[in-house]
Amino acid sequence: MLVVHRGNENQNSWCGLARRVSVSVLSCILWAASLTRGQVTVPPDEMKPASDVLDGQSNQEEMLSVLKDRELGLAQQLTQGFPEHEEPLVIMGNVLSRRGLTDQAMAFWDRALQKNPQRVDVCHKMAQLALEVDELERAISLWRKTLELDPK
Repeated sequence: MLVVHRGNENQNSWCGLARRVSVSVLSCILWAASLTRGQVTVPPDEMKPASDVLDGQSNQEEMLSVLKDRELGLAQQLTQGFPEHEEPLVIMGNVLSRRGLTDQAMAFWDRALQKNPQRVDVCHKMAQLALEVDELERAISLWRKTLELDPK
C-alpha cells in the first residue's frame, strides 16, 4: 500500500514525491508479515512520512539519506524476522547492491540461492553485478546457470 498526499510541492521533483510518500513499501511488507505472525513489529517512526522526521527545509541529499537508512533498517528487520525465507535475503542483497556494497550483496544473494537454487532472478542479478565489477568469469558462469534454469 502506498499512500501519496497531494500538496503544493512540484509534482515532478523526486524530493517532492519522497516527501509525499506516507509509508515505504518495505514498511508495508514488514507490517503485513508481522500481522500474519500475530505481532506488530514496525517501529512507529518507520510508519511516519520521511518529511515528518526531517524539518521542512531539508534538501534532497538529507531526504535520500533518511530514506536509504530506513530501507536498510527495514531490510535488516525482514532478514532477522524471517530467517527461513529467501525473499528477505534477496531484498537485502538489492538494498546493498544499490549502496554499492557488492561483496555484501553477493553474499546475501548467495544465501538466497542456497535456500532456493531455482531463483533465476537472483542468478541474473548476480551475473549483472559480477559484470559491473569486472568479474567476467563469474558473470559468465552465473549467466550459464540462469540459462540452464530458464532457457527461454
